[in-house]
Amino acid sequence: MPIFCWRASILGLATAARKRAIDGEEFGALATELSQGPTAAQGGDLGELAEAGLLPELARVVKTMQAGTISQPIETINGVHVVKLEGRRVK
Repeated sequence: MPIFCWRASILGLATAARKRAIDGEEFGALATELSQGPTAAQGGDLGELAEAGLLPELARVVKTMQAGTISQPIETINGVHVVKLEGRRVK
């Protein structure tokens, strides 16, 4: 499969997952079902992270998000991510 077809397919799946979450499906259950990442079994929960611990593409998006919101698909070197920001803690 040509790379552009793979990319479009993955972005389409991520966009559909985001819509399902926005429409009320539980984010963690969707992550468990759909994610291929190392935290899929934990509902995609990354725990509490410092901005410095994120990939630059993720950090750029997360710092503009409000708590409780779900990002558009974000492409990184590690794949395509949809992030739900649970909250912020200021040091």
